[in-house]
This record gives sequence, C-alpha cells and structure tokens, in this order.
Amino acid sequence: MINLSIKPVSLMENNKPRTLPRKRRGQPDLSCKTPMIPVSYILPKPECSSRELFRQILVSYNFDLPKGTVGDARSLVLKVLRQSQTEVLFIDEADRLKKKTFADVRDIFDELKIAVILIGTKKRLDPAVQEDEQVYNRFRSNHRVGTIQKEQLKQIVGVWERDIIALPVPSHLTTEPMLKIIRPAIGVAQRGYYIGLIDMVLREAAIRSLEKGMMNIDKDVLVEVAGEYS
Repeated sequence: MINLSIKPVSLMENNKPRTLPRKRRGQPDLSCKTPMIPVSYILPKPECSSRELFRQILVSYNFDLPKGTVGDARSLVLKVLRQSQTEVLFIDEADRLKKKTFADVRDIFDELKIAVILIGTKKRLDPAVQEDEQVYNRFRSNHRVGTIQKEQLKQIVGVWERDIIALPVPSHLTTEPMLKIIRPAIGVAQRGYYIGLIDMVLREAAIRSLEKGMMNIDKDVLVEVAGEYS
C-alpha cells in the first residue's frame, strides 16, 4: 500500500485526448490486439464492485467486459494482464473498492505474481485493507510521499512534463514564468511543495488544453487551473 499520487498519461488519438496507462520503458505498444503495457494504472469508481474493477481494467487495455459471469470477467482480466506482460498495476484511491473486491485484487497478485500497488491515504485506506487479514498480509508495506523542497521543484516539474504528462509539444513548464503560476497552487516554499498537487494541477491543465485542441499546456489554461487550487 503506497500513499503516492500517480496518474495516467494523456495521449492524442485522432487529434482527441485519450487516457492510457504509462509504460515506464517507452510508450505503450498498441499495435497488436493485446497491448504491451508493463505499468498500468486504474482509478476505481466509488463503491467499486469486482465487475466494475474488471471492466475498468479491460477498457484500459482496449477490451470489452464479457457478458458472462464475474468469473468470466476475472478470467479475461488475468489473461489480458498476462499477455500484456504487465509487471506493475497501480490502483489509485483504493479505499473506493468494496470489501469483496479486495479479494479479487489479492487474487491478481497471487495468480500473476505481479506488483499490485494500492494508493490512498492512511486514514481511509489503512482501515479498508485491515478488514481482511489476507489482504492486509499482502499489502501492509507502506511508503509515504510528502513534500519537496523549493530547490527540487524545477526538476520534479520537468520530470512530470516529460514522463507523466508527455504531450506532443513542449510546454516549457520549468521556465520561471510558468513556475511562478504553478507555485501558489501546490504549497509554499517554507513548508515545501506537494507532489500530489503538482500532479493534479499539471494533469488538469493538460486535459483542458487538449480539449481546446492545443498540443501543449496553454499558459492561460494553466493560470485558470492554478487559480482553482490556490
């Protein structure tokens, strides 16, 4: 269980924004029926059942949920994850999963022997995981990411622009005019800047820019988004 904010990458398809899991070693390979995606990301809906979790996983791999039973959906998810050579599955806001759904997450870990990382807050996720002893035994390791110092901000923003947002055209977010817009929305220099807020602000600015038909983060859009978080 990791208290860490990791979000999907916004890509373009037919000049329209599309959200796909990020592949650490290069872009996802979507050329074949089953895409090769070593690192995958899922954001469950509130009160997420097993069927809904399986549906979201399959959709992110360009598959439809089968019409059969939950067991049929489970079998297809395991097959797709195996064929896609997925090594890491991030499940963000994992406290949204229903109690019974955690058992299916546990089964993915057990059957495929891949890293399944639950992301959430200590206050919400810890109690949810501890309700099932078998789940807790598998996901009790914990890592927390808090703030970064002002000296690190430029480097982190650069990494987010290049590897997380990954838009077709550079947004030059590490320039001082852009950093000046970002800083008030993500913390204060004296106490540090929050990585989670950096991610949310930049990701939202990227999505809105793409929706406007732009190929990078527009400065005016960034001002708008940063103002909402300030």
